[in-house]
Amino acid sequence: MSKYNVESIKEIPIQEVLEDFYGITCQSKGNHLWCAIRNEKTPSCRIYPDTNTWCDFGDGNRGGNVITLVQHLDHIEWKDAVKKLGGYYNIQQEYPEQYDKFPSSREFKDIHIAFERSTLNFDFQIEKYGLKKTQEFAQKYSMNVAQLNKTYPKVYHNMLRARAIPFLNQARNDYYSELYFEHQIRRELGDIVSLENRDYKRLVKMAKHLSKLENILNRAITDSDLLKFSSKKYDPQTDLKNILDGKIQIEIGNISYQELKQAAASHKQQISYQKMGYLAYAEKLDQIFFKYAAFLDAKTNEVNVCCFSDRIKDLRQIYNEKLSHELKSNETTSFSSLKSNKHINHMPGKKRQGARSPFNYIQDYCKEKNTVPTTRLTIEMDR
Repeated sequence: MSKYNVESIKEIPIQEVLEDFYGITCQSKGNHLWCAIRNEKTPSCRIYPDTNTWCDFGDGNRGGNVITLVQHLDHIEWKDAVKKLGGYYNIQQEYPEQYDKFPSSREFKDIHIAFERSTLNFDFQIEKYGLKKTQEFAQKYSMNVAQLNKTYPKVYHNMLRARAIPFLNQARNDYYSELYFEHQIRRELGDIVSLENRDYKRLVKMAKHLSKLENILNRAITDSDLLKFSSKKYDPQTDLKNILDGKIQIEIGNISYQELKQAAASHKQQISYQKMGYLAYAEKLDQIFFKYAAFLDAKTNEVNVCCFSDRIKDLRQIYNEKLSHELKSNETTSFSSLKSNKHINHMPGKKRQGARSPFNYIQDYCKEKNTVPTTRLTIEMDR
């Protein structure tokens, strides 16, 4: 079976589904629609046509969309409700490749999820919950990922949100970084990237691998109401054009902007921003001793550095001279000269952890690291 367009399914009028599937007719009372989906004299389930949702006030305010209604009334899983509605109402299908096959343990590993024991993917935050509560959590969720999905779907999808999505975002950023820096260096060397070029074929391979990872995550998500993830279509030529037009910005900090926001919230800090030319930024990068996020806009060749407000003075002190001479620096320094820097080396065949690839110039330049920055991940427990 293929994946149905879930958004189209959610638009199927609930009143129509109730009548077609269950022979239940809605009654109009004032401006509201009511029906009985249980054995009761007075209908207590209210239908909201404007949002196409429902709420059964006689059953603990249980409610949701048309998919959850069918799931509830038929006592079936979410994907089976989608299949029933999609097939009956002839909804357009997408992603024909093995969509309904729940990822294997090896595929979960590919998206940074340990399958056999769910708790390996958790950060229990002992400081917040205490040792006793942490042990209770560890015992409660001591099961594999497939069992967690069936027993605690909210926790399962929070786990994907905390582990897999940052991993996929890093993989996307690595791909965009490779694409941009390969283009810049070869442009200066006079080597035009073409379909016959070996490195271009490597970038095509990276794009296909990234699409594969996103397909795994899409199959891992069993309820799009609990977690939304938008896949992208990757094509090196199109993606490079979007990068050069400034439609795609590349993250080049030592942590992601999402991590910075989370850290700012937990430490009650404000985030400040500083723009500068990329080459001015790169020349003094090793002097930055604190955590920061940064975005490269290839259209303007500018970097927007983001850090805690109490670090912005340190940042400006490091770049004081360069910030006042950005134009000169951008005119006199080239990408090929940066490539000769010890921080940027072409290292074919050297494997990296996680989503990294063997040719990640920009991450090599950042702090001379060979691993993806460790992310502290937190799972919100469904207590």
